Amino acid sequence: MINKIKFLHRIIDGSLKFKNKEVDFLIGGVQKGGTTALDSYLRTHSEVCLAEVKEVHFFDNEFVFRFPGFVRDAWYQSYFHDCESNIRKGESTPIYLWWHNAMKRIYDYNPKVKLVFIFRDPVSRAYSHWNMEVQRGNEGGLNDQVQHVTHQVPCCHELLLSPPYC
Repeated sequence: MINKIKFLHRIIDGSLKFKNKEVDFLIGGVQKGGTTALDSYLRTHSEVCLAEVKEVHFFDNEFVFRFPGFVRDAWYQSYFHDCESNIRKGESTPIYLWWHNAMKRIYDYNPKVKLVFIFRDPVSRAYSHWNMEVQRGNEGGLNDQVQHVTHQVPCCHELLLSPPYC
């Protein structure tokens, strides 16, 4: 990764040049939905270049969006400095689907960007999330996961807690 202080100096003195300004596609979705797997598969494709890290967290970063546009854009592009201009560029940050300002920021950045959102059956997603938390030592009840998921999607809360789902 480019040293961020050195990077800021290069922005200020104008020596930072990028091969291609805009990212072509973004991957988002639900936690435990498969974004990591898709990101991993795409990294092996010869005509795709992904950000140097998964989950750049650019469009959901309130701190970064306090800076002027050219600084923000240059910071974002620094994650793609190894990408050739003739291949598709993308990145994977699942929370873009849920972050309150992300969609407007994405549209303002590139109205033609392709959005790939991955969803998963809510029951198997909650079970997978619970398994992950147990492995981390944060053993909560599976019911807590179901409650958390249903409250994230208000339109579905009552539906998921009524037959045949409960």
